[in-house]
Amino acid sequence: GDLGGQLAWLRGVLAAAKAAQEHVLVIGHVPPVFEVAINQWRPDYYEAYADLLRTYRSTVVGHIFGHMHQDIFTTIAAPAKPQELLGTAMVVPGVTPRASGSAPEHGMMPGKNPAVRVYSFVPERLLDYTQYYADVAAANAAGAPELAWTAEYSFCAEYGLPDLSPESFRALAERIAANKDDWCRFFSHLFARNTNATQMAATLLRRGVVCSALYTTMAQYLSCVASALPV
Repeated sequence: GDLGGQLAWLRGVLAAAKAAQEHVLVIGHVPPVFEVAINQWRPDYYEAYADLLRTYRSTVVGHIFGHMHQDIFTTIAAPAKPQELLGTAMVVPGVTPRASGSAPEHGMMPGKNPAVRVYSFVPERLLDYTQYYADVAAANAAGAPELAWTAEYSFCAEYGLPDLSPESFRALAERIAANKDDWCRFFSHLFARNTNATQMAATLLRRGVVCSALYTTMAQYLSCVASALPV
């Protein structure tokens, strides 16, 4: 089904944009990211969304989501063709951070600093972003009346990638799977420069982050988590 006619509405918006030679940036709340081995989107909705992107790939220039309060991403591809990249769901850390509780399978997870992003773009594609964060613990310790916002990193310079294309994000996922230094760099931003993040948390998160970034179905995700890679 199509609850509330959402997919029909989106198809109409994309068709009108394509006819007008306009470009669209999709912004949503819950991203199609695995959390505790379950994709937060229903499989049939994800497949329908992938079908829309195949039709309107040149119209949709990017996908930005929230909800997770973490700096993560997932490449979007049809489940039957995981190598055919249709986009990237970029998850932006929250302006209002939430602290995670204690979970036996994850250990004590750190809280998150607030963060915002400024994107640079041309009409047909996203070029780069700079992420800004505020150190809540430092502000509280100093009794500061307001938060100080600092540039945390810019994507292209930080990861040595040319743009925000799906191919760039796929390359980043493969790098953080294979190389510990790349993973540590990525992990340093996961909670918006929260230095309370422990190496135990990093080790436990690595497989989930990489496998969610590379695969779209439960079977693909679980196979990735159970494989020798990422290490």
